[in-house]
Amino acid sequence: PIQDLLAEAVAKDNVQDIIMILKVLGNAGHPASLKPITKILPIHGTAAASLPMRVHVGAIMALRNIAKKEPRMIQELALQLYMDKSLHPELRMLACIVLFETRPAIGLVISLANIVKTEKNLQVASFTYAHMKSLIRSIAVIHASDAAACNVAIKILSPRLDRPSLRYSKAFYMDIYNSPLMLGAAASAFYINDAATILPRSLVAKTSAYFAGAA
Repeated sequence: PIQDLLAEAVAKDNVQDIIMILKVLGNAGHPASLKPITKILPIHGTAAASLPMRVHVGAIMALRNIAKKEPRMIQELALQLYMDKSLHPELRMLACIVLFETRPAIGLVISLANIVKTEKNLQVASFTYAHMKSLIRSIAVIHASDAAACNVAIKILSPRLDRPSLRYSKAFYMDIYNSPLMLGAAASAFYINDAATILPRSLVAKTSAYFAGAA
């Protein structure tokens, strides 16, 4: 199985193969892939912490599609990564993206907002604010609880986090939805940067279709 190929690539320290296999596992989004992917996440105190950052990026993003099937487990991992201030800000912002893929309950979203209030890294703080603000605009029925939770969370945070400069990371979300037909589509884009340059470190995009209220 492909999970064995991942373990073999890690053992051989073959970075290109690791990244390619992570993309395959991420696209499949099968819960059985969670355990081998977890072994590559940059969790403090594990051997995986010494792997190259691009491997960590691939491992975190591979969690996105699994989030729909195992939201609770992915929430725990994503929140742990987001709260680890020793990680590179890019990894923490990717963890934020994954966390919202799980459609967290309002309590968790408010907890996240309280974490942002004391966050010293402006890239992470402004990105999280921008992501929450973008989700408020959703009109899709399946995102109604997300929008409501983010609307409450945004009121806890300072509007100063809404930074227009290209030096700061951004999140964009747009959807259309037809209630009588229960059909719709959504698109999200994430511009991840650091304060040293206006050139993005990462660009992440995703499109989704909704049929009968389900993605």
